[in-house]
Amino acid sequence: MQTIQKHLGTLRAELAPAAAVEPGSVPPAPVDAVQQIWAAAFNIAQSTTLHRIDMLVGLRDAALAVVQTQSQDLTAFAANIDFLTDELSKADSAQLAHLVEIEKSRELEQKNANAALEQLEALQKEHDQLKHQAQLDERDRLTERLSQQSTIDRLVNQLSEVKSLLHTRNAQTPINVIKQILPLNADSTVNLAQ
Repeated sequence: MQTIQKHLGTLRAELAPAAAVEPGSVPPAPVDAVQQIWAAAFNIAQSTTLHRIDMLVGLRDAALAVVQTQSQDLTAFAANIDFLTDELSKADSAQLAHLVEIEKSRELEQKNANAALEQLEALQKEHDQLKHQAQLDERDRLTERLSQQSTIDRLVNQLSEVKSLLHTRNAQTPINVIKQILPLNADSTVNLAQ
C-alpha cells in the first residue's frame, strides 16, 4: 500500500507542471508512471494472491487431514456399530431363547402343578369316599353292636329269668321252663345259634 502511495506521489509531482494544459482537455498519462503503477499493483496483487493461495492450500490440507481422520473415525464407528449390532442381535437371540426356556419351564411347572392338583383332588375324593365308607362301616358296626348288645341283654335277661325260675321251681325240668319263657321260632333259634 505504501508503494502505491509513493507512486501516486511521484505521479502528482510529474503532473503538477503540466497543469498548464487547456481547461477541459485531459492530459496524456505518463507512460512510465502508468507502467510503474501497473507493475506495483500487479506485484501486490500477485503477492496477495500467492499468500491467499498458500493460506487456502494450508486450509485445504488441514481440511483433507480432518476429512481423512473423520473418514477413519467413521470407518471405526461403522465397524463398532456392526460389532455392537451383532452383539445386540446375539443378546436378543439369547434373551429370546431364555424367555422361550422360561416359558417352557413355566408351562411344565403349570402342567405339573395341574397334575398334582388333579392328583390331590383325586386323593381328597378318595379320602372323602373312604371316610364316608368308614362312617358307614362304623354306623353298621355300631348298629350291629347295638343289635348284638340288645340280643345279649335280652338273652342275659332271659337267662336270669331262667335261673330265677330254676331256683324257684325245682320240680320242673329246665327245658320246659325255657320253652315257657322263650317261644321257639326261627328267629330265636337263629339268635340262640349265633
